[in-house]
Amino acid sequence: MTGDVDRDLAVLMRDAAARYQPAADLRARVERRSARRRRRARVLASAGLATVVLVAWIALASDRRDRVDVRVGSSPDATSDVHPIDWSTPLVRFEAKELRIEVGGRTFLGDDPRAVVENDPGRVNEYMTLERTWQEHGVEMRVNIYFVSDGADWWSDEIRTYDGARDDPEWVTYTGEFFRTPLDQAFSGDLELPRAAEAQDGGGRFLVRGLQLQAFVPPEACSAPSGPYVVEVLYPEIQLGVGGGFGANVRLRDERCDPVTDLSGFRFVFTPDDPSVLRAEPGCVGLPDVPECEARTDLVGLAAGQTTLEVTVHQRHDDAVVASGTMRVSVAQG
Repeated sequence: MTGDVDRDLAVLMRDAAARYQPAADLRARVERRSARRRRRARVLASAGLATVVLVAWIALASDRRDRVDVRVGSSPDATSDVHPIDWSTPLVRFEAKELRIEVGGRTFLGDDPRAVVENDPGRVNEYMTLERTWQEHGVEMRVNIYFVSDGADWWSDEIRTYDGARDDPEWVTYTGEFFRTPLDQAFSGDLELPRAAEAQDGGGRFLVRGLQLQAFVPPEACSAPSGPYVVEVLYPEIQLGVGGGFGANVRLRDERCDPVTDLSGFRFVFTPDDPSVLRAEPGCVGLPDVPECEARTDLVGLAAGQTTLEVTVHQRHDDAVVASGTMRVSVAQG
């Protein structure tokens, strides 16, 4: 009896096998499905959420038969806002979602709120610098960015960072052409310099994400001039010590915001609000034929304190004031 049942079962299985015609791409579909499962497993493992997500996937799969897509991870910008930076000055706009300098075996973020940001104003639409100095990991760090312009575009041809050394730090230098953008426009994007072109310590890495950068920024007063001329204050915040000096200069622009190159028809007067704290002397003493000297003053700190330095621009032929601006000056003891 058992033998008859076995024979009948074998006949039925042969008939079923003969009638079954698998799809021509069945193997390819199975391999693609397996590959998707392998990729999904790798993503879940790398995110550290495999257990939680798999439990949820099993629960959903038990209730419904349609495919469930699980996506783990975060958007590229989700972690970049942890250390946003703003290195902007009146002459340069520099904002980023993240900045990282990897050098000397450490990572520097440059987000010290006590940092000092300075500019060498250079010449309008020709050259200038942005210079940042701060303390991090117990060492002094610096970044210098050198900007140039041909009158149509602006860009940087050199970026330097300190190498992270505690004593006698050296410069790590990156040369090339970075950020090229038309004048009066901002560069938007990321920057990654993987290795120094001329590095004393063998190289570094300079990474900036979500960067908004514009060099040669025209003064805000140019957007709505109140008269035929505008004073561009190049050093709105000045710090010096008692007995110390500082050379401060301004630029005179016309109503189109173009620099006035012939200053012979103007007289610049620098007046401290508190003369007991600060003295303003004529700039470029002994160099009367240098046009820029008209718009410069040499400051001397007299006593600890703060004061406002006002500059007024007078026309020589009638002494009328055609533009003015102010700077805040802090004088520290010692």
